[in-house]
Amino acid sequence: MRRHSFAIFMFVVSAILVVWGWNFYAADELNRWNGVVRVAHAPSSIDLTLTIRYPKPPLYEERYHITDINGISRYTYHVRSYHGLLVKVTQPPHTTYNVSFFFEALEQKGLWKLTNKAPRSSGDPIYTLAVKQSVGGKSGSRTVVFSDPHFWATTAARYHSMHIDVARSTNGVLEVQSSSLLDPRYEEMVRAFEAFGPEEFRRDVATARERARHA
Repeated sequence: MRRHSFAIFMFVVSAILVVWGWNFYAADELNRWNGVVRVAHAPSSIDLTLTIRYPKPPLYEERYHITDINGISRYTYHVRSYHGLLVKVTQPPHTTYNVSFFFEALEQKGLWKLTNKAPRSSGDPIYTLAVKQSVGGKSGSRTVVFSDPHFWATTAARYHSMHIDVARSTNGVLEVQSSSLLDPRYEEMVRAFEAFGPEEFRRDVATARERARHA
């Protein structure tokens, strides 16, 4: 009789522990899972554009436009010559993770931390990088303008930004802080756009560029 009562007691205790464990752990995990599912099915979009404007012939403008809307990717390229010839290259819409991976790679390179760079000379091409992202009702955008990305990746190492803090002078000696202007991220962004897409797309881009160049 005692064994039977003890068995019933252990069964009741086990049931209580199961219910408590569900409420404490499983319910929380279920809520997290539901949150993941909601995010996965929430509308999302990535829109990336790199525009290169040339101040002198033969090319007038190049533009790379890469988008992913709810898992459907599209990317296009167009080039325009100073003679008015416009050549477009379009990749048909398709389901792929390439754009998402590309966007994540740009983020790791510091996409959101880029700032405008003043043109170094009137003869340099002007680069405009624009990004728009929307995920689960949250969105962000950024547009950055710069020129001569190769300069910032190489030659800028010879230049330094100096800050003189008068308030922190000691015995009449001013404190000077110096930092290099070297920043390879701009060139990395441009090279990433140029290398994006399947081989046939990049080949068509090169053909379009040469056609516009010799128009």
